[in-house]
Formats: sequence, structure tokens, C-alpha cells
Amino acid sequence: MNYNREEYEKLCDLMLNLIKLNYPDIAIEVENNFFGLLEITINKNSKLTILTNSKWFEIKRHIDTKLKIGWEKELCQLCCEIIVKRVSCGKCSNYWCVNCYIELFKSGEGIIICPYCRNKFGVKTPKNMIDTCVNEIKRKAGI
Repeated sequence: MNYNREEYEKLCDLMLNLIKLNYPDIAIEVENNFFGLLEITINKNSKLTILTNSKWFEIKRHIDTKLKIGWEKELCQLCCEIIVKRVSCGKCSNYWCVNCYIELFKSGEGIIICPYCRNKFGVKTPKNMIDTCVNEIKRKAGI
């Protein structure tokens, strides 16, 4: 494997600290695998490997899935946070949270492209009106 060991160790330390901070009640065991990558065992039944390009949202999604967090509370498929206000695509019916909807709205300048089916909806909005429209979306969503 071709990677900077020092940077990888910093990444592992960061991920371990985030796990301990966000999941104080789970038991974790840490060991290096055959390739020298860090493996974390969660509650003695689920392993995850910290890869050289691992991202926190990927690690969090794995842990949440294994702990079944978010099954009683839906998790947004885009940001992996608990959905407070749900928005769905009219074509494929997949859903995400209103905050991700707002980010899609802003990045598409009013035209939203569904991250699942690539369906486009919305109206091209002048840049000077984006903030006004975002405030209206928030008002309608009650946030």
C-alpha cells in the first residue's frame, strides 16, 4: 500500500476520538490488520477498517447501521443526520433532509437535481435572490 503513514495515523487518531465522543456507550477494540490498517471492533460484533481515505460520515453511517440508530429515527441518505423535515423527489420518491435540499437548491441556483435518479426540478433563480428563496424554504419547513 502506498500512503503516508504519519498522515494515516493522524486520521486514525481523529476517527477514534470522534467515535469515542459520539458513541460513549459502545465498546471498541482496536488492532492493526495484516496490511497495517486500523480495524475497530464495535460491541464485539462488527468490524470496520479505517482506510487511508475514510471519511467521518462513512464511519458514522457504518456504526449507526450496526447499532440500528436511525431505524426508529430516519437518517438522511446524504448527510447521515437525523431527518427533522423530510423532502422527497417527485419522480423516484427518495428523500433527504431539508438542509440537504437547501444545499442542493443553492448549488443548482434554484434547480435541484435528485441525487438518486438525476431528475431536475425547480426554476433557475438569480444569484441575488437565492438567500431570499432559502429563507422562504426554511419558513415553509418551519425551521
